[in-house]
Amino acid sequence: CMAAAKSQPGKQSGSGTRSRGGPRVRDSERTRRKLLDAAETIFAKNGLEGASTEAIARRAGVSKTMLFYYFHNKEQLYLEVLRRLFEAVIDSARAAEIENMPPPDALRAIVQEYFDIHHRRPTYAELTIRETMSYGGKYLQKLKYDLPFVGQLMRVLRRGELEGQFRAVDPLKTTISLIGMTKIVFTYRQAMERMLEQDVLSSEAIAEWRDHIVDLLLNGVVTCPEGGSKPDPPESHVLRDTVYGTDPGAED
Repeated sequence: CMAAAKSQPGKQSGSGTRSRGGPRVRDSERTRRKLLDAAETIFAKNGLEGASTEAIARRAGVSKTMLFYYFHNKEQLYLEVLRRLFEAVIDSARAAEIENMPPPDALRAIVQEYFDIHHRRPTYAELTIRETMSYGGKYLQKLKYDLPFVGQLMRVLRRGELEGQFRAVDPLKTTISLIGMTKIVFTYRQAMERMLEQDVLSSEAIAEWRDHIVDLLLNGVVTCPEGGSKPDPPESHVLRDTVYGTDPGAED
């Protein structure tokens, strides 16, 4: 048996063995990640049309041929960059924790996670604004799935209302308000620093901005003090809720 084993020193014991979690798979995952990292930076700076596959491959340290081995074309690479960005806002484990929190705590956690990803990944704000302003969100639409944190935020708002902890607000407009309040801190940094005369991305300033947005949003949705009147929900409130599986009729 030992002689037989020595007779074929270069042969692997099965082509599939090495491909399951072995060095070849790890190398493949590493290369793919490097390409996505490089593409994220270049797409954020130059947009889809302005980015070249040569520049992306060069930044990733691989050949252009290797890039097209992993991604059929530049558009597919761009879509994968967007997908990875949005999946990074709230990972599945954290999302499960948030679903089990009381609505005010869940809302606070979602806002903090959304704010923090802008701080951790500066390309997030640049890419998402470019996707909205230059392409009208058409590439996000091609992904054909709702942004995880958006659906989760809307469910939390609806749950808080049903439990009497939040007043009736339009969850979609509230989500858009959160997006706007957060993105302005990172996309208008220079103008804001001139107005405020401080580094808006310092650790102290980041904590202050995050707490400010959380406080503003929470105080905007919590129920009125005792004796106050609860406003009627917006006309489109219930219709929009049904898209995210929170039809109030389903709760009965």
